[in-house]
Order: sequence, then structure tokens, then C-alpha cells
Amino acid sequence: MRYFKFIILIIIFIINFLFIYSSENNTVFEVKDIKLSLPKSWNIEKIPSNFEKNTVGLFSNTEMQNARILLLRYGGILDYDAVRFKMLMNLQASYPISQAMIKKPKRIKIDGARNARYELWQGTLNAGGNQVSLVSPVLIARVNGSWFIFMGFGGTAVAETLENDFMEIIQTIQ
Repeated sequence: MRYFKFIILIIIFIINFLFIYSSENNTVFEVKDIKLSLPKSWNIEKIPSNFEKNTVGLFSNTEMQNARILLLRYGGILDYDAVRFKMLMNLQASYPISQAMIKKPKRIKIDGARNARYELWQGTLNAGGNQVSLVSPVLIARVNGSWFIFMGFGGTAVAETLENDFMEIIQTIQ
């Protein structure tokens, strides 16, 4: 009986250690209808007042210069096409010079989401008098009755890393 209690205490200690260790490595972000986990290098930023009113999250990466992920939430009676139109309008505003689809919308499986579709865009904008080319991974998904648009932004030099991190983040949707 004494060994049984000792083993139970060890198991509880290990579970607590793993929980503390995992929460130190990931930041949990939660707003109405969605919860997700950000990898260690990603931070939650304050949303500037001039952003679209449906913006519920803004994340930046400390290891990828100027890499950001924007999270928009739309409630009400909308279908995928209406939400995708909103995404395209945001994309056009973000990349006023040009936009090009690199990967067409593709359904992906995410445990915490329905109707999840991923696509990849590239766009050009003016920054400091220079034309800058950026990539944008995009996810549109229905989560707990609301539509969410995840839009990543990063330079072409970090495109692959941004896309990998983006996929890791969206797989944590609850």
C-alpha cells in the first residue's frame, strides 16, 4: 500500500511538471468561440485602434522580423463565400500594389474547426519608398458558431518558417 501511494505521488509530480513545462513554452490565447496555443517565439500584441473592428488577435514572432498573424472573427449568418470575400478585401487593403495566389484554397482537417480551408498568397506593398514582397498564409474556418480568418504576413525570406509556424498554430484550435 505504501508503494502504491508513492507511485501515485510520483505520477502526480510528473503530470504537474509536464503541465508547467508545456505552459512555459506555449502561450494560450483565448477569445469568444476560440482558443489556441502559440509556440514559444510567438507573442500576443495589443491590437491597434485603426485595425478592422472584427480583429480579435494579433500575434508577432520574436525570431522572424516583421512576421505577424492577424485573427479576425465574424459572427452572424454568413457562409464560406461571404467570409472569403471579406478576407480578399483585407488582403487587397494589405497589398495595394499586387496580390497573387500561390496555393488555391484547400480543405484541411483541424480537430477544433469545421469547413477549414487553407490558401497561400503573395503580395506587394510600398514600405519606406521601396516595393516589398510578402507572403500570407490564410485560413478560413468555422469554430464554435463563428467564422475566423487567420492571415499571416512575413517577408519572402521567412516564408517557409512562417508557413510551418502558421500550420502549427492553427492545428491547436479548440
